[in-house]
Amino acid sequence: MNKERKKLKISNIYISLGSISLRIKIFLSCFLFVLTLGYLSGLDLLNFTTNFSVSGIERNILGADENTDQDVLYFKMPKAELNTIVHTHLISLSCVFLLLGLIFNCTNYNLFLKKFFMVEPMICLVTTFGSMWLLWHGFIWTKYLIMISGLIMHSSFIIMIFLIYKDMFFQKN
Repeated sequence: MNKERKKLKISNIYISLGSISLRIKIFLSCFLFVLTLGYLSGLDLLNFTTNFSVSGIERNILGADENTDQDVLYFKMPKAELNTIVHTHLISLSCVFLLLGLIFNCTNYNLFLKKFFMVEPMICLVTTFGSMWLLWHGFIWTKYLIMISGLIMHSSFIIMIFLIYKDMFFQKN
């Protein structure tokens, strides 16, 4: 017996941030503001643990030789802690960038910019946390990759937030 298969037709829905109601704009603004506060608190923690430096990244993951001038002793990060950090950051930040990318896709910027900001943070996310794992396993040069990809990822977050707000409130449709 032949059963006729029904195909699900998905229509192209286009939502422009500039044309949504003020109520939704306020809601999205509040969400983006709280998301940014959470993200910046993570950057503050990163600054505290690494001083935003390559040597700080290495010290935080691999520990530091005993030094009598230091107030704090640094030991190699336990593998379970490394795996937990990589696991939680990949899952949570991929969700953050998924939501941000979906919202950014509703802006009136050109298609190249939309595609770039939808893919680039995900690549940097894998690069940053994959490099942390490699650094822990002895690939010392990856500390530079962590710094560069992390900087690009954080810059993308800030640029996307700025461009979303700009499109939502200041672009003419």
